[in-house]
Amino acid sequence: MHILVTGGFGFIGHHVVKRLKDSGHRVTIIDDLRFINTDLYLARGRHMEFAYDEWINADCSSTIIQDVDVIVHLAGEPNQATFSKDNLAAWRNTVQSTIHLLTTYPNAKMVYISSSMVYGDWSGEIVEDAPLKPINDYGRAKKMCEELVRIIAQKWVIIRPTAVYGNRDDGNRVISKWIDAALNQQTIHVDDPQATLDFTYVEDTAQAIANAAMFDTHNFIANVSYGQARTLQDAIEIIKGWTNTQSKILYGDGIPFDMPKRGSLNIRNAVQYLGYTPKFNLEDGIQKLIK
Repeated sequence: MHILVTGGFGFIGHHVVKRLKDSGHRVTIIDDLRFINTDLYLARGRHMEFAYDEWINADCSSTIIQDVDVIVHLAGEPNQATFSKDNLAAWRNTVQSTIHLLTTYPNAKMVYISSSMVYGDWSGEIVEDAPLKPINDYGRAKKMCEELVRIIAQKWVIIRPTAVYGNRDDGNRVISKWIDAALNQQTIHVDDPQATLDFTYVEDTAQAIANAAMFDTHNFIANVSYGQARTLQDAIEIIKGWTNTQSKILYGDGIPFDMPKRGSLNIRNAVQYLGYTPKFNLEDGIQKLIK
């Protein structure tokens, strides 16, 4: 198959591209590298090795590629922080790119990468048919794009990942920031040690997304995570254990107002329809990053 991956040089995207290419598929990448520095570009490119052959440095909201069978749509604003910097531009980029892809490739299967942010606040375990009550614009934009995908695409899969971390990250997510601080004996800042996240190693996330592109299944939504909520204090203790750091831990007053309270994701749809088998719990994932 010919698979178009938007954001294919991104944190999750370059892992997905490698899986697809290793499985024998033709992959075309559209990525304008807005959120990627030179070092990350080189590291991710070397990891993929072959990505340069079919990479288009462009905005995916207007570029047209021929004979596309499947679209994996990862491009766009990566988090709430980018929405906060330029809200109107972030909304435009997110929605316009999705509409362009859906209308330009009406016969292609759409694998849309959404986010657990569409749920808003929740505790315990949440399933895909739970009410969507996003509390920030990143979640609201993802929710809107999910609706567009379900209305316009003939064949689609919506993936809702959460708290992804792993190798060749950009250093802005909590696990990578805390590991870097620990290794350099710097202060580790924790907003709320009892806040929970269903931490998901990037290679597990990429497994589910690549399978969604390759498998002949469609028209369903799948949560993708490890399936177990852990506290931020758990993550800190694991990092301290693997690094033997003497870093000071500085605790805050709670998570930011525009970030939802989150629990674990029910991943049965991903297991059933995508053959998803997460391999890395938080202990294993952090050890893999440090060693």
